[in-house]
Amino acid sequence: MVFDAEAMAKIHAGLAAVRIPSWIDRPPTNLGEKAHGKLKADNWLVLITIFFPLILPEMWYEGELDLTMLRQICRRGKLYASANDSIKFGDPESPTVKALHILYGEDSISNSTSNNGERLSPMQETAHNGSGPILEASTYDMILSYWNQTYSPTYIHKSQLTYDLMNAGVKVLPTHAVELTHFKHKTRLFSIFRKNTGSSSISFRHPATGRKDFVYIQEVWKQALQGEYRIFVIIQPHTTL
Repeated sequence: MVFDAEAMAKIHAGLAAVRIPSWIDRPPTNLGEKAHGKLKADNWLVLITIFFPLILPEMWYEGELDLTMLRQICRRGKLYASANDSIKFGDPESPTVKALHILYGEDSISNSTSNNGERLSPMQETAHNGSGPILEASTYDMILSYWNQTYSPTYIHKSQLTYDLMNAGVKVLPTHAVELTHFKHKTRLFSIFRKNTGSSSISFRHPATGRKDFVYIQEVWKQALQGEYRIFVIIQPHTTL
């Protein structure tokens, strides 16, 4: 490909505007002209891996950038769909799914609260909950209170467990849970406050009083209880102005 004077001027201006550490050599200012001679292998490496990736997008935007971004978005969507299908209907241990878990995080790939329609065994529940950190006392108390007001059978607090109750089959709310940074609800993606302030702000109706309030999502925890995955959202009211 042969560049005209206008194209070369854009390339030279872009190369000159790139900010780099002092230990990296800049390409010659007359790059592309016969006078500068041949580039060394290291010069080509720096030019291709550092400079061109920084300046080429600005040169594409007039025609190719929109199409390129559209293609990348479509590819990303297909990749996500393939990953979720593999988890729900195929092999969740496949190399592709494992690689996506490393890239995006386990909770980013699938936030399903079910287990493909199958109930979790007590061993699976213990393994899932044990993979997360210990819940803070205030969070533990809130989850316990909400569960006992909403679901059955009820759980008891960890501090209430005695030797007699262990043999009586009484259930203790697990002290561990897996922390999520975001989750899906009715096709919408919600995040915790420290990750995305916009998608953490929600309108909330208190399940007990019916009162409506505006809050932000402070924490999200995923526990395996009664054979199913449960997601608990810890909220914080907005400060009154």
